[in-house]
Amino acid sequence: MNIKIIAILLALLVVYLLIDNHQQKNQWQQQQAKLQQSMQQLQQVVTNRDSNLVSNQKAVIEETRSQTQILKKQLSATEKQSELLDQRMNETTQQSVVIDQQIEKLDAVVEDLAMQQLQEKQRLNQQQTQQQKAIQASYRASGLQTAMMMKVMISEHYMMEGRFPDTNKI
Repeated sequence: MNIKIIAILLALLVVYLLIDNHQQKNQWQQQQAKLQQSMQQLQQVVTNRDSNLVSNQKAVIEETRSQTQILKKQLSATEKQSELLDQRMNETTQQSVVIDQQIEKLDAVVEDLAMQQLQEKQRLNQQQTQQQKAIQASYRASGLQTAMMMKVMISEHYMMEGRFPDTNKI
């Protein structure tokens, strides 16, 4: 049961990491979209402004390039995280397969033990039945022996006295 819980927790961790990676990609796409909008706005400003604003536009373009490089670095880091998550997910899947195999082996062992216990219980029941039959046979034999002794004693009394005894004591 603990193995199943661990497997579930690992699966939840993988799902959480995938969701987090997805959110980071979405943020990056939103930032990229904003960056594209900024670039379009800058291009409109450049076309509408006169030559004095060209130097300001270059500064803005440089800032945009800097942001683009930062975003590219973030994208690269996100891609590396995604690769790591994929590796972790593969490892988790392999571990899950190994755990499932171990669980199957344990189930087989438990079934074997249960079968052995059942057979042992049946064997014990048979032994008890045989013992009870032996005890009953012993009681019967003892009773027959006692009856035979009584028969002999009564016969001896009859032969000696010519009559049957009046009481069991006699």
